[in-house]
Amino acid sequence: MARIAVFSLAFHPFVGGAEIAIAEIAKRCPEHQFVVFTARLHRGGPPKISENNITVVHIGRGLSPKDQPPYRIARLDKYRFPWLAARVAAKEHRDQPFDLIWGMMASWGGWAALKFKDAHPKIPYVLTEQSGDSDAFIARRTWFWRRRYAQIYTAADRVTVISNYLAQRVQRSGVAKEKISLVPNGVNFAHFSQPIEPRALRQWREKFHLAEEDKVIISISRLVEKNGLDTLIRAVALLRQKKFNVKLLIVGSGPLEKKLSGLIRTLKLDQQVIFSGYVAYPMLPSNLGLAQVFSRPSRSEGFGNVFIEAMAAGVPVVATPVGGIIDFLQDGVNGYMAQPNDPQSVADAIVRALSDRDRDRIIQNGKATAQRYDWAKVGSAMDQVFQSALKL
Repeated sequence: MARIAVFSLAFHPFVGGAEIAIAEIAKRCPEHQFVVFTARLHRGGPPKISENNITVVHIGRGLSPKDQPPYRIARLDKYRFPWLAARVAAKEHRDQPFDLIWGMMASWGGWAALKFKDAHPKIPYVLTEQSGDSDAFIARRTWFWRRRYAQIYTAADRVTVISNYLAQRVQRSGVAKEKISLVPNGVNFAHFSQPIEPRALRQWREKFHLAEEDKVIISISRLVEKNGLDTLIRAVALLRQKKFNVKLLIVGSGPLEKKLSGLIRTLKLDQQVIFSGYVAYPMLPSNLGLAQVFSRPSRSEGFGNVFIEAMAAGVPVVATPVGGIIDFLQDGVNGYMAQPNDPQSVADAIVRALSDRDRDRIIQNGKATAQRYDWAKVGSAMDQVFQSALKL
């Protein structure tokens, strides 16, 4: 059994790919103890929570509960996280030593892991790179600490990546190929493929004012530039011009909500586009059950758990051939491809997904793809990386 110090800026109730991965992998590695150092979301919450083999240690002050929307971390807590997390972890280490360091993503979590590694060089350090941001975006964000940023990669004893796209990024950062392992993100296939009760679907339809005859396009996404939701909204405008009876349901929240709402008003799509806001992770299968098509025309993507989750739910996927998506999605085989930043291409792919005579075959192939990414297989692969690092 190993005691593993995990550094991740965000954790539950955040439900991005990285946060889900930590929890799901820990469940599949019950012989290890995971101590997750993460930013505090709101003041007054407990400093430490333990459940099964996961202990969560909250770092920083947090926001006032009344000011705490989903996906919001206090800016000062974010900037101080590497220093505070490393310091708190050092105290935990003195009381009960850690056997392994696990940094989640080459950003704030990876930086915290690196600082802890600096102070405890004999403890093996595993980095998991999941970032879906483009190389250009990362370069803009890290120019002032580029040398230190590179060390997040190069100081790691093992690096796991969730796609071949990210494996290439890690190699460009100076990490030897033999240190890199491809361990993709996964899906709780049983959860997302479960039948949805008709009453639950009726309740969601009433909440979102969806008629039975509406063709629903769903996108589960943070409202950020890289996810291309502006492209998807413009595609809906094109479909409306062609008299397609479609509704777009956007599940999620983020900094671009005001900008996207303005675009919707400009395009006169107030009746066609619905923002659900944050929806708890257990409710996502029932939201997917409302839809005939899932689409997120990403500009960049590390992997994209939500595409696999939609496949598991039996919803045809319209995506773009960027980043890690090309590892699992083939146009006309288990989903449909469109070009990024091209509303007409996205609209055409949605029409294909709605009217394809081979739609049932696409759905079944998508489900078969999703089964290959079940978290049980991912957890086993990640444990092999942990065991390899522990032997160093």
